[in-house]
Amino acid sequence: MGLKQKIKAAVIKRSILKRKRDNPFNAAASEFYRLDNDAPEDMNNSYYFCAFQDDGAAVFCRLGIRGGHTHEIWFTYYDRAGNIYAASDELVPESKSALSVECVEALKIWRFSFKGNLKKCRLDENRIAQKYGGDIPGEFNGTFICTDRLYEFSADTDVFPYSRALSGIKWGKNFRKDLEFLHQIHTEQTGRITGKLTAGERDFYIDAAGIRDHSYGRRVWSGFDRHCWHIASLSNGKTLNTNMVRYPILSELRTGYMIGGEKCLSVLDTTTMDNIGQDGRPPLSFQYETLLTDNKVYKCSAELEAAFPFDFEGGRYRIYEGIGTYSVEGVPGRGIQEFGYNSDKSRWGRALPKRR
Repeated sequence: MGLKQKIKAAVIKRSILKRKRDNPFNAAASEFYRLDNDAPEDMNNSYYFCAFQDDGAAVFCRLGIRGGHTHEIWFTYYDRAGNIYAASDELVPESKSALSVECVEALKIWRFSFKGNLKKCRLDENRIAQKYGGDIPGEFNGTFICTDRLYEFSADTDVFPYSRALSGIKWGKNFRKDLEFLHQIHTEQTGRITGKLTAGERDFYIDAAGIRDHSYGRRVWSGFDRHCWHIASLSNGKTLNTNMVRYPILSELRTGYMIGGEKCLSVLDTTTMDNIGQDGRPPLSFQYETLLTDNKVYKCSAELEAAFPFDFEGGRYRIYEGIGTYSVEGVPGRGIQEFGYNSDKSRWGRALPKRR
């Protein structure tokens, strides 16, 4: 960093630490957040669950509750035998939603279920799932039981990634107001997911390590330039998360954590998106490095098995939700490989602040 950027970073660090002291995060209360009935359409309350069995089966679902009483619906089942299903409808009125979630015990137990139409999927040459055929009745009932503590990105992430990202850009007169406009609560927790899917006349079972995500606040998908979200559930019981996101007012924020048992490390830095996925599709394979607060650099590699496309705001932003394998310092795992791209390609690459 140059002198000016270091001064800005120090100012930001003090501000963030003061905000944390003055506004302690209430983890248990966050579990029961609900949108106001008259919330505007750009407000979001999103629940996400995913699980990965050693034999290759995987499931993920997302319920995005939007202001205006609409639901964004993801539900997908995948296995290496070629059984691939995805929810037929992805944006529906609340009254026709096929997904539901329930907090049974805060920070410990959740239930989630799907009851609606599915379509079969086949993978194209880029391993992107394409729906085909008629609707198939589907029903899934799952339970998430936590194995690790809750992680909230504003409260638990080391201050350095935020101060670096915010110090590397120009502060206009509306800068603080713009940041407040974008702010969200984002929690994640690792655990175990069990469940059963009935697709037509066939039954499939899940009993595997899993992750849940709960985020709420203002969410305008087209406001993202692009983003990556990588979750590696490892065979040693640890989970490595890395996030990279760019907005017009934020060049690239790189955060995340490694968690397992009582130990939790924050991501200080990771390979920039400029080196991961540049063609608007999820890469078939990629490598990256992650620096954690133990001051170790972890070398990671990933291979894509299947990716599922989801469009938002009439195609202004597209997300590929990938399922694939990982290796982190030689430790194998499976997880999510998510890539999001704005429809405006000129927004994918922006000048970045220097690395630490």
